[in-house]
This record gives sequence, structure tokens and C-alpha cells, in this order.
Amino acid sequence: MKRKKENSGQKINLADYYEPSDFISVSFPNLKPTSRSISIRLPEYLIDRIKEQANEINVPYQSLIKGYLKKAVFE
Repeated sequence: MKRKKENSGQKINLADYYEPSDFISVSFPNLKPTSRSISIRLPEYLIDRIKEQANEINVPYQSLIKGYLKKAVFE
């Protein structure tokens, strides 16, 4: 027989139990940002050149494209 939780269906206000000073800041450096798949048509010669460059520096070509896009947008 399962026991029913005491606060089943009730909301708890954590401010009744904790102060903001009780919390510490944490960092998760190994988490990757959420990515979304897209489809884009590029000329074959451009894809071939990007793949060549990626191979020269030993990185996946899609990662190289993401780097190029990030640099173009944010710099």
C-alpha cells in the first residue's frame, strides 16, 4: 500500500524556509548550450573548401562552420 504525501497538490513557498544568503553560486562549465538542427543549402565547392580547412586543423567541419557563424555574428 502506497503512502500519500502530506503536501500532495499543495505548493510550498521556499521563502518560508530559506533566505537568499543560504544559497551559493554554482557554475557548470561542461554543459553545452542547447543546439537546434537546421537545413541550409550551400554550393558544393564551398562545402568542399570548408571540409578541407576543417581537416587541416583537425576539427569537424560542422564545428568549423559554427565557429565561422559565431565570429561573423558577434565580432
